[in-house]
Amino acid sequence: MNKVGVIGVGSFGEKRASAVKLCAKGSLFGVADENSGRATVVANKLGVQSYSVDEILSNKEVNVIIICVPNKFHMPLTVKALSAGKHVLCEKPLSRTIREAEEMVKAAKQNKRLLKTGSNHRYFGSVRKAYEIVKSGVIG
Repeated sequence: MNKVGVIGVGSFGEKRASAVKLCAKGSLFGVADENSGRATVVANKLGVQSYSVDEILSNKEVNVIIICVPNKFHMPLTVKALSAGKHVLCEKPLSRTIREAEEMVKAAKQNKRLLKTGSNHRYFGSVRKAYEIVKSGVIG
């Protein structure tokens, strides 16, 4: 079973951690945040441990990391997690620049790990309707 760690437990991170806890019972290992107080509150709410970023990345039980931090930290944390042998789901946008994205992809390839961007809006009603309109030829 995959053991998942979530780094960054603001509103999106807490939602991702809650979803892992709900949908994949037993797979949420713990959470980490630069704000240790926030991490502790979310960890207690979810019934898991809170860790520092370095602790969760170095833990051998954790094999998947979800990164939900401000955009400027996506690249360095993703590369660090991939280099630690973790698969990574990084919130969107993946990076701020093409160069950062290339570094992330390079780290994934070098470490033979998966890298995914968190984007699940394709099934929103408004997105589906826009798709139907474009597909029908009315616009686009």
